[in-house]
Amino acid sequence: MNKADFKTLMVEAHQIAVSHGWYERTPLDGDTQCNLCSELMEAWDEYAHNRAIDEVYITKDQAGNYKENGVPVELADFAIRVFDAMEHWEAPEDIIEQGLSMGDRLIARYVETSGGMDKILLNTLLVYLMMLVTDASDRGELATFVTAGVQTLECWCNEHEIDLLAQVRRKMEYNKTRSYRHGGKRV
Repeated sequence: MNKADFKTLMVEAHQIAVSHGWYERTPLDGDTQCNLCSELMEAWDEYAHNRAIDEVYITKDQAGNYKENGVPVELADFAIRVFDAMEHWEAPEDIIEQGLSMGDRLIARYVETSGGMDKILLNTLLVYLMMLVTDASDRGELATFVTAGVQTLECWCNEHEIDLLAQVRRKMEYNKTRSYRHGGKRV
């Protein structure tokens, strides 16, 4: 992913989150980390319920709107939460560049050690992303790590024929239709 796309998605995701009440109180970094991990666990739950890693299926939400579901949708939710947090944190360009560069180095290492991103199992990817989310010692490191995570995630998705950016855009359009704080959620 290039820096321009990343920054555009940061602004869009944060505008949607603000307009739906997610910043009535400033979320703690721990809230953000927990929400990021929950999206990854929702992807795992989809897989555990016998969904293919590239399967997207349609259901109706509580308001009767059609909603996409599946591993790709939950991975997109993770990326959207990263974009939102990065904009909220007003992450400087050098942090974004460091994260994207770190992601590129991690991808190269994975390709070298595993024989390709297509060989990396979903569980390995999710654990790796959770480690990036939870191992940071401060907000700057967290911003760098989650940016690297999105870069790595996009590469993994490409190798598994999942268009992460298209899924992110579709999910953000759906999020615009959701109720305020998704029906009154706390975080």
